[in-house]
Amino acid sequence: MRITHKYLIYILLILPHTLSLTLNQPLLVSFSSTRSPTPHIPAVSEYVTTSSSSKTLVSTLTNVVNSLIPVQGRVDSVDSSAPPTSTSELLQRISEDYTTSNYLWTGDIDTACFTEDCKFTDPTITFTGLDTFLQNTNSLAKIIPYITYSSTLKSTLNTIKNVNDDKSYILTTWKMYGKFKYGSILSVSGSTKFYYNPKFQISEYEEKWDIPVDVALRQLLPWSASEFQRDKKKELFKLRGYGNVKSGLIINELIEFSPIINFDKIDGTWKVIHGPHFGILEKILNVKFEYINYIIKGNKIETRVKYKGWGGGELTASGNLKFNRDDCKIKFNDFGFYPGNSEEPFAENVIQGISELFFFEDLSFFPIVYLDEELCTFKFPALGVKITSKRT
Repeated sequence: MRITHKYLIYILLILPHTLSLTLNQPLLVSFSSTRSPTPHIPAVSEYVTTSSSSKTLVSTLTNVVNSLIPVQGRVDSVDSSAPPTSTSELLQRISEDYTTSNYLWTGDIDTACFTEDCKFTDPTITFTGLDTFLQNTNSLAKIIPYITYSSTLKSTLNTIKNVNDDKSYILTTWKMYGKFKYGSILSVSGSTKFYYNPKFQISEYEEKWDIPVDVALRQLLPWSASEFQRDKKKELFKLRGYGNVKSGLIINELIEFSPIINFDKIDGTWKVIHGPHFGILEKILNVKFEYINYIIKGNKIETRVKYKGWGGGELTASGNLKFNRDDCKIKFNDFGFYPGNSEEPFAENVIQGISELFFFEDLSFFPIVYLDEELCTFKFPALGVKITSKRT
């Protein structure tokens, strides 16, 4: 049966060898040994709990891909002359597989660190043999550059340590992230145990993911990114309070999953829904912000802050915007204070003079980290916070 190029791509997209990734976490490396108890690593997906249908699907697709894109002979991704000679060397070489070789995407591993009969297990498939691992990963690696944006493919090593339990192993936690050209975004985290023998070679590889297998597979569908963003924003819009911790976590997920930035969509009125410092100010000043709005049109911006308490009133500021890639620079020129429900500014010249004294142009850079048709998030470097607003 003739298989079209498009159909082949979809087969490869469903195949999740080492489906696990994301970004921007600090690397913690420990060369010390740890005795029981074994550190607890939360995992939602592992081979013994995965449904038989998912296992059958992945196993079948793996065989199909290998038959369609055969790899002749062994392809050693790292030219290592000899196996490791110590635990610290093994730690270092595994670390480089993540940080240098990006192996979660490429399959490039330091083959000298593994035994020929190493057993490989992830939540969807298990098999024995280093050559089988190389066959599976190298087949997929041949098509990955054509269906993904290579600059987005990241393997982030969060932690790595040596553990001496009943069996000695190197324990890693990691994240993977990548964008596909047909619209989906893959973002998965997990942990891996590299069991090694007395010769410091890995004899067993055991990988777990922090999300269910079906969720990981659904991420590969063309509409997965838009569904994720829609669901997360729906959850975010229900929350209240400028400093809501859950709001901050959801915002970080959105940024990490798909940092959309499109300045063509920035015109309009935006109401702040998250900004930790605003919540703190409410408590310190004993006021309640009715709204904090940004009104943007072209290169013009106006800020309006309506509050209750101390007689109430509205603070305003207006000025110019200048965009440079993902940075936004704001220069405010006019300031005003309207006490109570007054339509006339209070002591306009005084307010203008005082505001100008406290306006520092060096603090006017606001990197935008997420922007779509209904949500905008930017950093306020002076306070180290993110401010998120919703289009009204």
